[in-house]
Amino acid sequence: MSTLHIISNRQAFARAQSLMQSGDAVLFHGDGCYQALEALPSLPCYWLQSDARARALCSRCPPAITAIEWPRVVALTLDFDNTVTW
Repeated sequence: MSTLHIISNRQAFARAQSLMQSGDAVLFHGDGCYQALEALPSLPCYWLQSDARARALCSRCPPAITAIEWPRVVALTLDFDNTVTW
């Protein structure tokens, strides 16, 4: 089963990290975008561009992050078996 882990803050990432598996993906949104500037899992990673922009982080987007907007977020929730918001 694949899971989309939606990370909303730094503490959430720490809790979710031990449950991430191959085939999963991570979406950083809200204050979770700050976590995307630090250690990233070796999974597909996305951040909500409008949240990153609101936090003046867009110019620091790591190469491993794909910036997306809400329509793609909705599509991602359909691509995975489970979605967990941390």
